[in-house]
Amino acid sequence: MRFTSFDHFTHDCAVGAASRPRFGASGPAGPAGRDRRREPAPTGGPAGCDAGAAGAEVGANSRSRSGPPAPPALRAGSPAGAGSYRRSGRLRRRSCGSRGRSELPLAIGAVGPVGPAGRDRRREPAPTSAQRLGAGSSGRGVGRLFPIALSLLFLVAAAGVAGAATNAELEQRIDALAAELAAQRTPAKPKVSIGGYGELHYNNFDGERDDGSAGSADTIDLHRFVLFFGYQFSDTVSFRSEVEVEHAVASHEDEDPGEVEIEQAYIEWAGRPWLGVRGGLFLVPVGILNETHEPPTFFGVERNQVETRIIPTTWREAGVQLFGEVAQGVAYQVGLHSGLALEPGSDVRGGLRGLRQGAAEATAERLAVSAAVRVAPRAGLSGGISLVYQNDLTQGAGAKVSALLSEAHLQYRRGPVEARGLYARWDVDGADDFFTDGGGQIADTQQGWYVEAAYHLARLLPEGQDVAPFVRYEQLDTNDGLPTGVARDPSRDERVTTAGLNYWPTEQVVVKVDVQDFHNDAGTGLDRWNVGVGWWF
Repeated sequence: MRFTSFDHFTHDCAVGAASRPRFGASGPAGPAGRDRRREPAPTGGPAGCDAGAAGAEVGANSRSRSGPPAPPALRAGSPAGAGSYRRSGRLRRRSCGSRGRSELPLAIGAVGPVGPAGRDRRREPAPTSAQRLGAGSSGRGVGRLFPIALSLLFLVAAAGVAGAATNAELEQRIDALAAELAAQRTPAKPKVSIGGYGELHYNNFDGERDDGSAGSADTIDLHRFVLFFGYQFSDTVSFRSEVEVEHAVASHEDEDPGEVEIEQAYIEWAGRPWLGVRGGLFLVPVGILNETHEPPTFFGVERNQVETRIIPTTWREAGVQLFGEVAQGVAYQVGLHSGLALEPGSDVRGGLRGLRQGAAEATAERLAVSAAVRVAPRAGLSGGISLVYQNDLTQGAGAKVSALLSEAHLQYRRGPVEARGLYARWDVDGADDFFTDGGGQIADTQQGWYVEAAYHLARLLPEGQDVAPFVRYEQLDTNDGLPTGVARDPSRDERVTTAGLNYWPTEQVVVKVDVQDFHNDAGTGLDRWNVGVGWWF
């Protein structure tokens, strides 16, 4: 809040022992302007001047700003009008000192010269403090000097006390006062937080595939609608959650493609910079998009294939996780949580995405562990590595199949140039036993990688807007290595090229358009172009 003070300055001359008459006051003023009930007639010399001045209003023929014309007794030429004037509706008095009437100044607003002789037209200088104090009787002067002297003594005593304080004490008092003021000015943090994101896609497919077979119908889809809810219990304890609706409609009907999911719901304690704890349903720290996948944060209408098929984004599990920052720009996450569930005899040559349980009455006979390290050595450059290991994907229901997911990524942004790259790989142990035990098919090795580059043209647009053309190339194979007896599916060896444009009218809203070229070893690739809009808040 901004405070403004208005200082009003007034200059009041001291008044003598006699009271000043006002227009309309009881008792008429005599020829000399005095109250005939209280004052004797003025005499010549300083005393007479002082008495006449005490009853004065305004000089000859002048008008008061708040009253009627001055009576004849107060006009120029009379002793009463010689020593006073009226300013801002208040009576003012000039002290004559030791001068006679012939030296009285011209009254403000007066028409004629002051005094009976009208000789001295010079303006008298403002009275001094001593003259003001001495204008009254000696008893009243002493009475006025006493509070001033007492005030001076008080100031001297206060200065002595202040001088006794040390510099350290004064600094402590100032610091305490500054802290108190800062606390009063700082608004309280809201306990409840609400946010969300969403994206709408239009996909236009080619009429036929690479091998000449029929393509797919064009679609428009409210792919995701997500709401965030959080609550801050204290400075260190908080709650975070996400509720997601996919494909707009979710019901018990089989033909409805949508679903409602709890994507995150956990309690977090962040007591130390180097140590925090999460407990509940949280995102597995692997890759770039799995933890940060709001539409304005990535290029292209659809998420890249490597972080969809090799890394099963969005991947969430229930458990406990430790996190923190051990050094400047070096952070870690380590978790113990639920894992994937592989049904004996199933065919998962297309990837492990379908094995996610989402903490929905999830089987927890075999848990998984995850670990990630993120580094940011300097502004605009960051990277990380991640590991996820599960001792048995079948959760003890069949032949033991252990799996390790390893991932590394790098992101770069300097000026208008932005680039990122990622590599991910699954290594599966026990695929042979899984096949021989019940005919199940899973690859020994699944891997993929991509590189992406963009150039921002924000300088060409109004402030707050941005546009960036981009290109991405990715390659993945969910059948990279197969156990003996398992047939290879050539359609799983894919290459995807995407080129497009992201436009941000504001930082939290994005409009996207791109073209995608799909190829695979089976010749069933289907090209498309896409348009989308996304938001977050």
